[in-house]
Amino acid sequence: MNKLKVKTLEKSLQNLTELGKIEILLEISKFYEKVDFEKSINFSEQALKLAQKHSFKEDVAHKRVGKLYLQNGKLEEALEIFKQGLEKVENVRFSENIAEFKELIAGIYYQKFEYRNSLKFYYESYRSFLRIGKVEDSLSILQNLARIYAQWNEFGKALKCLFKALEIAKESNNLELFATVMNNVGIVYRSKLPPDYTKSKECFEKAIEIGESIKVDRILISSYGNYGVTHLRFGEFEKALGIFNKVLEIQEKTNDEILIANTLVNIGICLSNLDKFDEAINHHQNALKIFIEKSDKLGILTAFGQLGLVNFAQKKYQDSLKYSFKAVEIANELSLKRYLKGFYKTITDIYSEMEKFEEAFKFHKKYNAVTIQIYEEQNVNKLNEMEAKFETEVYRLKNIELANLNQSLLDTQKKLVESERKRTFLATVVAANHEMNQPLTTLLGNVNLLQMHLQQTDDEKSKKHLNKIENSAERISNILQKLQEIDDPILIEYLGDIKMIDIHKKK
Repeated sequence: MNKLKVKTLEKSLQNLTELGKIEILLEISKFYEKVDFEKSINFSEQALKLAQKHSFKEDVAHKRVGKLYLQNGKLEEALEIFKQGLEKVENVRFSENIAEFKELIAGIYYQKFEYRNSLKFYYESYRSFLRIGKVEDSLSILQNLARIYAQWNEFGKALKCLFKALEIAKESNNLELFATVMNNVGIVYRSKLPPDYTKSKECFEKAIEIGESIKVDRILISSYGNYGVTHLRFGEFEKALGIFNKVLEIQEKTNDEILIANTLVNIGICLSNLDKFDEAINHHQNALKIFIEKSDKLGILTAFGQLGLVNFAQKKYQDSLKYSFKAVEIANELSLKRYLKGFYKTITDIYSEMEKFEEAFKFHKKYNAVTIQIYEEQNVNKLNEMEAKFETEVYRLKNIELANLNQSLLDTQKKLVESERKRTFLATVVAANHEMNQPLTTLLGNVNLLQMHLQQTDDEKSKKHLNKIENSAERISNILQKLQEIDDPILIEYLGDIKMIDIHKKK
């Protein structure tokens, strides 16, 4: 669609009914997405308002508005729009829209690092796609499930999802999809602990081979890009730089400026690690310019963060702080706590090198606070008491003592976690004894009565069974007694990552 046609469509809106305007507004919104993003949002919002009023094309309008909000970094607004859309289509059984909205909602929860919610909606979306026979559409879900499991370091589950996706892609004889999944397998091998860079590279090389054979730029960009990141992680900066420059050549043919900007950031990281700081800054600034033009807030945040790191490496502390604070501002606006955590750490390190220990400690406190928030949101650990402990340390130490405070705070944190662990264990033991002793006593009493009754008979089989029951009940009672005697439990390996308490040892 060209500008002239869009202007004609805009004029035609004056003569259309409200119902007739909806699809035209959505078409105009699509055109402006790459030309004037604010106009694109405005036209899509008008379309949604009319769609809701007339109950027409609501699913399309909700998706359009939600995706634009998402692109603009407005995660909460996008989530609300997608939930509204889901509510509208949920009464239609076997609707493809249900699966699509759930996938979109899951994607936002993933960006918000709310992985449990993300997992829930991805699984619901996956089942919905399978119910309506859209097996190939379930491929993206399997890959996103793998991403979540990888975040939890459950790499076995991640690979299981991806191998299932590879089967589907192979059965459908879709080389493009197969290469896409192969890329994600490579990412998991690169992310697992310890990383398997050999298998990771093999996966990307296979994906590159497929991309070259089918001549699909998207696959080549993704495969070469991941191949470059693997070399970057492995410390092979020169090789990574060469690969990213090749990626840039391919991207310039596609004219996708956001992808180009992301590659410029990767090139900047390589150059910085090769101590070519001026070139690195130049690439990050070029990326920043594109991100700003495209209103890509996540990209802007990334570029600011990298500019902060490069200037820090050059000991240009004021410039480093300037960019880092800008990154913090956007991370706060978008509620991206994990990014915020990294930026607070950088600012803490900058002030420490400047020997401004009061400022360093202030930002280290912020770093600790956001770390605790992340743990709480994921229900990993409840560390509310730490804040009070940290506050007492603030007033106890001054000036140069602040430089040594970090380790002290970490020790305090460990003690608090250990104390909470013991308290939880003791509470569990008390509850177990309280709840189990009474039924055990009743059980043993009844067993004794039955044994007395059977003494006068020749039923040896029943006597034998009763003796087994009595022995088992007494064993349970002894275990409960041993647990009561343990003040500080010792953990031993049980199965895989699962541990159990050694009731035969105590500190």
